Amino acid sequence: VLTNATMHTVGEKFITVVSTNNPGKGFGPLQVYPNPATETVFFEMPQTQAGRLFELSDATGRKVQVHHFSEKVFRFERSMLPAGVYFFRISAENGATVSGKMVLK
Repeated sequence: VLTNATMHTVGEKFITVVSTNNPGKGFGPLQVYPNPATETVFFEMPQTQAGRLFELSDATGRKVQVHHFSEKVFRFERSMLPAGVYFFRISAENGATVSGKMVLK
């Protein structure tokens, strides 16, 4: 199989990946700790807000957990999830969303 030759100098002309989160009103910065984690992960937002939805998906995109919460800090418990990379999305009733990934050891 013939392929095109390419050369890349590290730190130059690389593709930047930009997230498409919509933080909107009422989200502000999100802190996720510890990450990687073994059993418990905390998701901390600057203020409380009713109607938040936490969704966790595995590497194949399958939803593995869904929780409703309104507190400033959401405490995620691993339960029986196997080790691996998981993707979370937190959304609010006003349309604000934030997403990211976490690693369970």
